[in-house]
Amino acid sequence: MTDDAGRRSPERAWRFVAWTFGLGWTAAGLVRVIAGPMGGPFDSVFDEPAEWAQIALSIPFFALPVIIALIMANAAGVRVRSWGLRMPSINALLIAPLVALVVAIVATALPIAFGISDFDPTGAGEVQRLAEAHSIDALTLQLELADDPQPVRSALVRGLLAGVLFGVLLAPIIELPWRGLVFTELSARGFAHAALVSAGLAALWWLPFWLLAGTGGFRSPSAVLAFGGAYALLGLPMAWARARTGSIVPGSMLAVAVSALSALPRLATAGGTHLQLELCALVAVALLAAGALLWPPGGADPSVAPGSDRP
Repeated sequence: MTDDAGRRSPERAWRFVAWTFGLGWTAAGLVRVIAGPMGGPFDSVFDEPAEWAQIALSIPFFALPVIIALIMANAAGVRVRSWGLRMPSINALLIAPLVALVVAIVATALPIAFGISDFDPTGAGEVQRLAEAHSIDALTLQLELADDPQPVRSALVRGLLAGVLFGVLLAPIIELPWRGLVFTELSARGFAHAALVSAGLAALWWLPFWLLAGTGGFRSPSAVLAFGGAYALLGLPMAWARARTGSIVPGSMLAVAVSALSALPRLATAGGTHLQLELCALVAVALLAAGALLWPPGGADPSVAPGSDRP
């Protein structure tokens, strides 16, 4: 397979977007019509979604973008290595989960600093928030807390381990389509343009899934949209890591670790609503995103890892 790394093709990126969104969103609509309520924020709190329906909905959202990306790479003779599917340096692998931890700490500190919440590492505050939202997850969490008197520490350990392990394993699925194909092919117009467009498209792609099936146990559409905004902003430092390291793996680790650590502000605070906590998390991610735009990674070709020869 020949390497097409030196010839960027915005048309290829937009063909990928057209095929992915067209097929994926159509499949999601069909699953929704067949399955009915799926536990999303617009469904009744008393609806019990079928497990098969949630699995069927998740398949196109997780699998379709990477399948189409691989098909297009094969058809165009492009090596996926030029889209960042390679291992970065050890330093990059170690830094990504630590950055996610800083984001989680800031997201926890902000509602306390703003007087929205009080510090309470017992998890009781989240039980109360879920109960006020009439979520069955309140009882589930209360039972879990009875067996785990230190939920914050457990959330930290699980989040960091998940970021390292699943960030590496899921990099082709999470990042190859967006910070791989789309970001690389649009990079001729500069880092900011490629980063903003790829981040917006990645968040927009997941929006139907979040609204149909929900995310993080949220029952409020506004909280889900705030979560989606934070994910879109997170795409900027993910693109920064992609351009800086030449690899999509650090960005994948950052995304997985931030998601896995997202329970930390809810478990460590009492008071406030899920929407308020998500808006604080959005601010925390926005600070990191602003840094990525204010200090761009430079003009290096994102298909070439720093310190390496062209693939």
